[in-house]
Amino acid sequence: MKKYLPSLIFGTIALIAAAALFVYLDRQPDKTAGDGEGEEKILAMKLKDDESGYIVTGRGSVDGAEIVIPAEYKGVPIVEIGERAFREDRSLTSIIIPETVEKIGESAFAGAGISELALPESVEEIGDYAFCRCEKLEKAALPKAVGSLGEHLFEDCSKLVEATLPESLTVIPAYMFTRCTLLESVVLPAEVESIGEYAFSVCNSLRHIDLPKSVKTVSDSAFNMARLEEIILPGGIKEIGANSFSGNPLTEIELPDSLEKIGSRAFLNTDIASVYIPSRVAEIGFEAFGGKYYLSDNGGISEITVSEENSVYYSSNNCVIIRETGELILAPDPDSVPDDGSIKIIGPFAYANADADRVSIPEGVTLLKSNAVSDFDRIDEILLPASLEKIEAAAISAVDSHGGSVGKILFKGTHDQWAAIERDEEWLSDADNVLLIDVIDLD
Repeated sequence: MKKYLPSLIFGTIALIAAAALFVYLDRQPDKTAGDGEGEEKILAMKLKDDESGYIVTGRGSVDGAEIVIPAEYKGVPIVEIGERAFREDRSLTSIIIPETVEKIGESAFAGAGISELALPESVEEIGDYAFCRCEKLEKAALPKAVGSLGEHLFEDCSKLVEATLPESLTVIPAYMFTRCTLLESVVLPAEVESIGEYAFSVCNSLRHIDLPKSVKTVSDSAFNMARLEEIILPGGIKEIGANSFSGNPLTEIELPDSLEKIGSRAFLNTDIASVYIPSRVAEIGFEAFGGKYYLSDNGGISEITVSEENSVYYSSNNCVIIRETGELILAPDPDSVPDDGSIKIIGPFAYANADADRVSIPEGVTLLKSNAVSDFDRIDEILLPASLEKIEAAAISAVDSHGGSVGKILFKGTHDQWAAIERDEEWLSDADNVLLIDVIDLD
């Protein structure tokens, strides 16, 4: 028995070593075909857990500006480009992806040097940031039937001019084309229901886009700081998000009867002169309409009318007021605010950009909300009514951020009334810029 013991021990060691070698090789990147001269060029790959296909994880030792990914390796298909596989690969200018690939992982080509993108129809899923910061990418065509698109897909592709989107797409993902500054036009699929936040933000070559009839929601900042000269909102739209069209040279807008919500600053800094608020609108954010387009000499919004059938808001003297509380939410012209006692609250940014000799808060107002009088460069005189009961933090604001100033603030009541007002310590954002705060004592 003893004479077999060394053989048994040696056999066991050999078996363990073979198993270890198998595990080592299994964990190593597989190799592509050789370069024709006997030297193999290795694409980094790994086998999926279920062994159904390979995932490309990097270029490995494959050099050159162009890469052709094979359809299979050793009879097993290559089905995925893995996360960050070619991330920041500036030398990669062209890649051919086989019809076997079903998924492009997160940041797979982020920052790569590719100039044109044509994905095979087999691709069903594309992860977040997959092609962001591809600064040489000029054209991109996505597969018609892709079912899942990540966010930030083409963000910061500063040379992207043309993009073809999948026909099956129902949601334009958030940040999809953010800061694609040369993007001139995009045809949205017929079934798109939602435009994601910042999807076309700072696409400042985008002059026109057709929104399909299927669109229900334009999310926050979706077209912020694009250069849209015209936009036709579809009849079924329900929500326009905050800052969604701000900073565009739009001259007119027709809000459909289906609309229910207009977000804060949705049309801020445009060239829209007049607007009609339909009956179903139940929420209007602060500064929804205001200012003027930053490259324009036009005067900005001057006429606002609310449908008489609207149960939440009404308009008076081109101002928008909440029916139930008497809160003023939009006042394009400070001099036009009703002074008949109907206004009880001055809402946030109601008097925004009110550069004037005088701003007079009407008698009957009991509350100044935060940022009620804001975003101005210079106001010589602000008159506060004797009816005032509460002043919130930064009610008179943006003096500091814009370097503006107030000549004087006068309270049209007695010293006792002024003392009784509930005032936040920071009700005035920068007291150093106010030359005088005084009380007109009527006693």
